[in-house]
This record gives sequence, C-alpha cells and structure tokens, in this order.
Amino acid sequence: MTPTLLLAEAVPLASALAAEIARTEGIRLLCIKGPSAAILGLREPRVSSDVDVLVDPAQWDAFVDQLVRRGWKARVESDAPRFFPRHSQTYSHPAWPCDIDVHHQYPGFFAAPGEAFAVLWPRRTSVALAGVDVEVPDRIASGLILAVHALRDPEAPRSISELALLETRLVNDSGDMQDVLQLAERLRARSTLRPFLRRLPGIGPLPEDLTSHELEAWLLLTANERTTAFHWWVALTKGPWARRPRILVKAFRPIVTALVRGEVSWTETVRSLRLHARGIRRSRAAFRRSRARRWTEDEQGRRRSR
Repeated sequence: MTPTLLLAEAVPLASALAAEIARTEGIRLLCIKGPSAAILGLREPRVSSDVDVLVDPAQWDAFVDQLVRRGWKARVESDAPRFFPRHSQTYSHPAWPCDIDVHHQYPGFFAAPGEAFAVLWPRRTSVALAGVDVEVPDRIASGLILAVHALRDPEAPRSISELALLETRLVNDSGDMQDVLQLAERLRARSTLRPFLRRLPGIGPLPEDLTSHELEAWLLLTANERTTAFHWWVALTKGPWARRPRILVKAFRPIVTALVRGEVSWTETVRSLRLHARGIRRSRAAFRRSRARRWTEDEQGRRRSR
C-alpha cells in the first residue's frame, strides 16, 4: 500500500490519532517535539519526519497494543547491545508516510521513567493539531526536551540553531529561570542540560547529578560516531568477564554463519571485519572528543562562576 498523505498532513493527523487513542483508552500520553514545539514558539515551523509521543511507562504496553490493532507494526531494530537503555520503539504503517516513535522515557532525563513522567504530566497543556486538542508538555518542559534532544548531537548545524533559538525564547523572567532549574533538577537533567543552562542569564554553579556510569552513558550517546560495532565493543569491554564469551559469540555469529553457508566470500568477510574495526576506531575517537568537549565546557563554566 502506497501512502497518499503528504508528510505535512500526516504528522498532525498521526499526532491527533495518538491523542484520540490515549483519550479513549484512558492512557496518559504527551506529544513531544514536532509541530507542537512551533506552536509553543520554541522552534521555527518545519515539516517533521515522524511523531514522538511520551507514554506513562505503566501504560506503554496498552498504548502500543492499540496501535498494533490499527495496523501499525514495530520496526525491526539491531539486536546489538546498548550501553544506553532503549528508550522507545518505532511503529510504521503502510498507509502512513510517517512513523510514530513511542517513548517510555526520554534520553537525557535520568530520573526513573515513571518519576520523570509523573513530573511532566501535571505540567501538560494542549495545542490543536488536525482539529484535535493534543496534550503536550508546557512551554518550559517542552523547551527542556528540545534542548536535551539537541545536546545529543551538539555540533550539528540544526542543533546549534535550535539551541540558539531556545536561548532567546525559553526564559522570559526570573520566575521562568527558577522553573527551568527546578524542573531540570527533578528530571535529573542538570548535568545533561548544563551546556545549554550555562548560556542562560544568571545561572550559577550546576552541581553534578549523574553517577559516573550515567555520565559515561550520556557521553557515549552524544558521540557522533555511534556504530553497531562500537556498541558491541562497549558491551565486551564494560561487561562482566563471565559474559564476554557469549557476547563475542553473539557478535560474530551472523558473520560466521553467512560464511559457512556460502552467502559471502572470505574477501567479503575480511572487508566486513575491517569496516567494523574502522567503525570502532572512529567511534572511540568521537567518544574521546565528546569527553573532551564536556571537560572544556565544565572548565569554562567554572571560570565564569568565579
């Protein structure tokens, strides 16, 4: 089935669909980012490629069950291990040109998923999308979601422009500033949002609120060269010694199986292994750059606060 909707039409309609499913089934759901961010004045209008929704983790299964009943199917994802926990599942439909990305948590908010949602839900407001009232996080909460999303790839041109726009539009007065800081604290996002928060006027010291493991996970996520091979390398080097043989077997089984079955030649296998090795080297270099960027930002912040 070929989609007949334009993307500009489909995204608001799919947002409205998600909101109506949630309303009918008594599911707590917030549409995040996308066209609602432009309506709230936090982003310039543009056509989004998909719909992002944040669902109460306790009701996540109930919501995706309703999507599946309506013909949406989960996209198959790599089974490579992840140093950063999976935060969402993407669903597609043959009649729709956009996906629906169903989140049970948002990367960069290190509060427990249920606790983070409990913080955001009372702050909800509504915007009209495709003629339907859709519940979204309020302006401050939506702004922090946009900021932490941009900080996942802070050197990308779009991220740079979005952070610059948020810097001028998110905070209108001292009350807003206090709200931003309190919300970041409740979401355990002071550390992840620090590069953005330090750009706002009147910001003092921002104590670290992540464990060393959480900070390492965030730095990995914000490294721009996140390849599947790198995730396997991280799992192997960070995992318990007892599990490492199983990780190695799982990582190389597809390559060995394809070779034994004659599906690939030795030359192709060697080329594939070299590509994986190159991916690991590039990703490790990106991880080091991410860590160095973090140190530089922290040092600049300390100098400004003196």
